Amino acid sequence: MARNKTPPYVSSMPEVRHRKLDKSVTNKVIVATDGLRDLYQGRLTATGDLIKRWVHVVMAEGDGFGGHKALSLASDGLGEELDAKSMRLTIDLDGAWLDDTTIIVITI
Repeated sequence: MARNKTPPYVSSMPEVRHRKLDKSVTNKVIVATDGLRDLYQGRLTATGDLIKRWVHVVMAEGDGFGGHKALSLASDGLGEELDAKSMRLTIDLDGAWLDDTTIIVITI
């Protein structure tokens, strides 16, 4: 098995930031792997634009997924009609084409 000998490396050291939250509004935390960013490849590339889009999707009402905001983000990232999304997720290809993606949205 080939080993990754160049950056980026995976580290067990967490990067922690503390933020003061406004308790008078609903706050949400999005925890996701880099696969979420990859879903938007070719459409949104600037970090600020991605964050604005994710906030818009997570805070939107009536997303069609019964309030499952992680599904809303994945669906938005895939960005196509339902049949095309299904094909992207289930088609059998020879090479790797879709990064592993984990998305968790927590309401605080």
